[in-house]
Amino acid sequence: MLILGLAASLAWILFLLLCGARNRRLMVPPVAAAFLAYAYVLLRVNHSFRVSAIFSAPPVLAILAFMLVRAIRDRHRNARLASAAIVLMLAASVLQQLQVGLSPVWFNHNALYHLLEGLALALLFVAVRAARSDAL
Repeated sequence: MLILGLAASLAWILFLLLCGARNRRLMVPPVAAAFLAYAYVLLRVNHSFRVSAIFSAPPVLAILAFMLVRAIRDRHRNARLASAAIVLMLAASVLQQLQVGLSPVWFNHNALYHLLEGLALALLFVAVRAARSDAL
Protein backbone atom coordinates (compact mmCIF):
# COMPACT_ATOMS: atom_id res chain seq x y z
CA MET A 1 0.00 0.00 0.00
CA LEU A 2 3.02 2.26 0.29
CA ILE A 3 3.44 1.89 -3.48
CA LEU A 4 -0.16 3.09 -3.92
CA GLY A 5 0.70 6.14 -1.83
CA LEU A 6 3.80 6.74 -3.93
CA ALA A 7 1.69 6.51 -7.09
CA ALA A 8 -0.79 9.01 -5.63
CA SER A 9 2.08 11.35 -4.78
CA LEU A 10 3.37 11.11 -8.33
CA ALA A 11 -0.16 11.83 -9.55
CA TRP A 12 -0.06 15.12 -7.58
CA ILE A 13 3.22 16.00 -9.28
CA LEU A 14 1.74 15.11 -12.68
CA PHE A 15 -1.27 17.32 -11.94
CA LEU A 16 0.97 20.23 -10.99
CA LEU A 17 3.01 19.77 -14.16
CA LEU A 18 -0.16 19.62 -16.27
CA CYS A 19 -1.30 22.87 -14.67
CA GLY A 20 1.92 24.52 -15.76
CA ALA A 21 3.90 24.59 -12.50
CA ARG A 22 7.42 25.63 -13.43
CA ASN A 23 9.51 25.20 -10.30
CA ARG A 24 9.79 21.50 -9.55
CA ARG A 25 11.77 22.19 -6.38
CA LEU A 26 8.72 23.85 -4.83
CA MET A 27 6.43 20.93 -5.74
CA VAL A 28 8.34 18.09 -4.14
CA PRO A 29 8.48 19.08 -0.43
CA PRO A 30 4.70 19.36 0.16
CA VAL A 31 4.04 16.19 -1.83
CA ALA A 32 6.78 14.36 0.09
CA ALA A 33 5.39 15.61 3.41
CA ALA A 34 1.92 14.37 2.48
CA PHE A 35 3.38 10.98 1.54
CA LEU A 36 5.27 10.75 4.85
CA ALA A 37 2.08 11.58 6.76
CA TYR A 38 0.25 8.91 4.74
CA ALA A 39 2.98 6.36 5.45
CA TYR A 40 2.85 7.14 9.17
CA VAL A 41 -0.92 6.71 9.30
CA LEU A 42 -0.70 3.52 7.24
CA LEU A 43 2.07 1.94 9.30
CA ARG A 44 1.16 3.17 12.79
CA VAL A 45 -2.55 3.99 12.91
CA ASN A 46 -4.64 2.17 10.31
CA HIS A 47 -3.36 -0.18 7.62
CA SER A 48 -6.68 -0.73 5.83
CA PHE A 49 -7.07 -0.35 2.09
CA ARG A 50 -9.55 2.46 2.74
CA VAL A 51 -6.64 4.70 3.88
CA SER A 52 -4.98 4.19 0.49
CA ALA A 53 -8.22 4.91 -1.33
CA ILE A 54 -8.76 8.13 0.63
CA PHE A 55 -5.18 9.29 -0.02
CA SER A 56 -5.37 8.40 -3.73
CA ALA A 57 -8.74 9.97 -4.52
CA PRO A 58 -7.81 13.70 -4.43
CA PRO A 59 -5.03 13.63 -7.04
CA VAL A 60 -7.07 11.37 -9.33
CA LEU A 61 -10.06 13.71 -9.04
CA ALA A 62 -7.79 16.72 -9.66
CA ILE A 63 -6.42 15.17 -12.86
CA LEU A 64 -9.97 14.22 -13.90
CA ALA A 65 -11.11 17.82 -13.40
CA PHE A 66 -8.15 19.09 -15.45
CA MET A 67 -8.93 16.63 -18.25
CA LEU A 68 -12.64 17.52 -18.23
CA VAL A 69 -11.80 21.21 -18.53
CA ARG A 70 -9.50 20.46 -21.47
CA ALA A 71 -12.13 18.22 -23.06
CA ILE A 72 -14.93 20.78 -22.72
CA ARG A 73 -13.09 24.08 -23.22
CA ASP A 74 -10.55 23.01 -25.83
CA ARG A 75 -12.55 20.12 -27.32
CA HIS A 76 -9.43 18.03 -26.94
CA ARG A 77 -10.18 14.47 -28.07
CA ASN A 78 -7.40 12.87 -26.03
CA ALA A 79 -8.60 14.66 -22.91
CA ARG A 80 -12.06 13.16 -23.45
CA LEU A 81 -10.55 9.70 -23.74
CA ALA A 82 -8.40 10.24 -20.64
CA SER A 83 -11.46 11.49 -18.74
CA ALA A 84 -13.42 8.38 -19.72
CA ALA A 85 -10.53 6.19 -18.58
CA ILE A 86 -10.35 7.91 -15.18
CA VAL A 87 -14.14 7.67 -14.72
CA LEU A 88 -13.90 3.94 -15.51
CA MET A 89 -11.13 3.59 -12.91
CA LEU A 90 -13.26 5.32 -10.29
CA ALA A 91 -16.32 3.21 -11.19
CA ALA A 92 -14.22 0.05 -10.88
CA SER A 93 -13.07 1.13 -7.42
CA VAL A 94 -16.63 1.83 -6.29
CA LEU A 95 -17.79 -1.56 -7.58
CA GLN A 96 -14.93 -3.26 -5.75
CA GLN A 97 -15.72 -1.51 -2.47
CA LEU A 98 -19.40 -2.47 -2.86
CA GLN A 99 -18.20 -6.03 -3.56
CA VAL A 100 -20.07 -6.24 -6.86
CA GLY A 101 -18.99 -9.24 -8.92
CA LEU A 102 -20.37 -11.41 -11.67
CA SER A 103 -19.97 -14.67 -9.75
CA PRO A 104 -18.87 -15.20 -6.15
CA VAL A 105 -16.71 -18.17 -7.19
CA TRP A 106 -15.56 -17.58 -10.77
CA PHE A 107 -15.54 -13.81 -11.17
CA ASN A 108 -15.76 -12.00 -7.86
CA HIS A 109 -15.54 -8.27 -7.11
CA ASN A 110 -11.73 -8.27 -7.21
CA ALA A 111 -11.63 -9.96 -10.62
CA LEU A 112 -14.17 -7.47 -12.00
CA TYR A 113 -12.19 -4.57 -10.52
CA HIS A 114 -8.93 -5.70 -12.10
CA LEU A 115 -10.58 -6.30 -15.48
CA LEU A 116 -12.13 -2.81 -15.51
CA GLU A 117 -8.92 -1.25 -14.17
CA GLY A 118 -6.92 -2.94 -16.95
CA LEU A 119 -9.33 -1.62 -19.59
CA ALA A 120 -9.15 1.87 -18.06
CA LEU A 121 -5.36 1.83 -18.01
CA ALA A 122 -5.29 0.70 -21.66
CA LEU A 123 -7.59 3.63 -22.58
CA LEU A 124 -5.42 6.02 -20.60
CA PHE A 125 -2.31 4.71 -22.34
CA VAL A 126 -3.92 5.27 -25.75
CA ALA A 127 -4.95 8.81 -24.77
CA VAL A 128 -1.52 9.74 -23.45
CA ARG A 129 0.28 8.19 -26.40
CA ALA A 130 -1.98 10.00 -28.87
CA ALA A 131 -1.53 13.29 -27.00
CA ARG A 132 2.22 12.80 -27.04
CA SER A 133 2.31 12.10 -30.78
CA ASP A 134 0.05 15.13 -31.40
CA ALA A 135 2.59 17.30 -29.56
CA LEU A 136 5.47 16.14 -31.78
